[in-house]
Amino acid sequence: MRSLQALLCKRMNLEDLVCASLGVSTKGLEQDREFASCLADCTGILEMHNNAACRNKCQQHRKCKKVLRELNLKLLQREGSLSSAMASKLNLNAPSAGGGAGALLVKWIELLGHSIALKQLLVGFDLELYETSDFLMIYWYCERLLSGYIDKFQEARDLAQQGVKGSPSKGKKKGSKGKKEGGFLDENGVMGRLFVLESTRLVLSGIVRMLAALKKQGIIQPASSIFNTEEHRYVQRFSHFLDLHTPLPLGYGEYVYATTVDEMSVTELCESAKKSFENSLRVTSHLKATLPAESKKNEKELHDLERISKRNMVGLALVVMGRFNLEHLTRILV
Repeated sequence: MRSLQALLCKRMNLEDLVCASLGVSTKGLEQDREFASCLADCTGILEMHNNAACRNKCQQHRKCKKVLRELNLKLLQREGSLSSAMASKLNLNAPSAGGGAGALLVKWIELLGHSIALKQLLVGFDLELYETSDFLMIYWYCERLLSGYIDKFQEARDLAQQGVKGSPSKGKKKGSKGKKEGGFLDENGVMGRLFVLESTRLVLSGIVRMLAALKKQGIIQPASSIFNTEEHRYVQRFSHFLDLHTPLPLGYGEYVYATTVDEMSVTELCESAKKSFENSLRVTSHLKATLPAESKKNEKELHDLERISKRNMVGLALVVMGRFNLEHLTRILV
């Protein structure tokens, strides 16, 4: 099924879409000399991404890898340009051509890289590419990707706020309160998005802990073939990330270290997972209470997060009672 959202994006002004995704407007960034060329790179990458998203899921899974490679190539070129500009500033005391909007849009490219990688992994579930024994490593990798995305998003917000503070204010009245200078940072939109991202991260964290409990309980069995070890499957699943600059690849050793839970019982793992789901529900409730307009914009995502959290909490109760089976697993993770 084609993505209606991607088709609509293709008809929009991609430059405005790039800036809107960061909570800023083009008017606030036009003073930066690197803005035009960097924005052209961003819109080109976004167009490739939208074209990939308009395909069926099998094609999406394949084309996302191509978009990631192209994105990383553009990012390395752009970061090289920024580094040269900073060196020029330090050595020649010249004005920087690589700060401000240029740095902000580079951060946007990194954000999109994490987003595409996450989508590419999740589409694999729809295509039934993963064995049940691989679920833990896939969801763990997704959680780490989303955590990296949140970090990059906050860095982009900080850069945007610096741009707001540094931009000249026009016609500002004395004694005016509640508005930033320049006024092009959509703070409510940014905060609303952060709430949704954090709620999603908590859901993924809860799923990882629940899968670890199921693995420890023996419900999820490791692959039996000695020629298809867990490390071999891990490398196979994530090999296309190994040569990327963003997102940074995660090695098998990191996965083993993060998911080794020998000192925790099944009940403790389930309790930890339950807390993650409960915290996710608290975050969504807080968003609805404090930013109702942003809650309305993200209504579908919030509904899905609440549904998944509640289903998984029911699944956790079944695990603790010893009544959970693999048929339940396919119904609660989506």
